[in-house]
Amino acid sequence: MAYDLANTWIIKKIRACMAVRGLQNNVVSISRMFRDMDRDGSGTLSFSEFRAGINDSISMQLNYDELQMCFELFDKNGDGAISYEELMTAILPQITPTRRMY
Repeated sequence: MAYDLANTWIIKKIRACMAVRGLQNNVVSISRMFRDMDRDGSGTLSFSEFRAGINDSISMQLNYDELQMCFELFDKNGDGAISYEELMTAILPQITPTRRMY
């Protein structure tokens, strides 16, 4: 699935759930969450790891189609796995031009 701005509501929903738990803008917490989700230690998240991690880490209940859509949106390079960088890019807010200068 190509990245489609119409589908970003699911990412916003995940960000909101993470914000409630204090995870959204906390890089250390997101890193820990990624390591916990990566059950096989491969450095990437398979769909099954992602599905379990969404339920366990942020206690968010999504149906299969929502999970699949979110997984495909996070997996920017389309390799069938979510890397740490892809997760961080999807979850963290865009860097403002002012922050980028620093």
